[in-house]
Amino acid sequence: MKETELPYRIKEAIALLVSKENGCTMCVDVHIGIAKMLGLPEALVAQILEGVDAMDVSEAEKALLRFCIRASRKENYKMTKEDIDALKACGYSDTQILEAVAITGYFNYINTLSNVFGLGLEG
Repeated sequence: MKETELPYRIKEAIALLVSKENGCTMCVDVHIGIAKMLGLPEALVAQILEGVDAMDVSEAEKALLRFCIRASRKENYKMTKEDIDALKACGYSDTQILEAVAITGYFNYINTLSNVFGLGLEG
């Protein structure tokens, strides 16, 4: 698998954090497995599941992950150019920010499908 603008570690953190925020247990469970398959340490996966503040990563990475969580919420329309500029000040490029937002949007979509149709639930 080829790397894109963001490393797999960050993409999986976004997937897990957004899925957890959306209450999508199936997606969380699937992405725990994918994170481990991609070589993320179990300690980091546990930290991600505890939340951004529990993660042993740079402040820049935490800023990006908090941004993604905000972007996943209903009031994401309140985000401003200043929010994006703050990420740029952390060293993120336009394409990295775009990729992070695209991943966030994708998981909002998948989480909605999974939650509405009860995917992964027995019964």
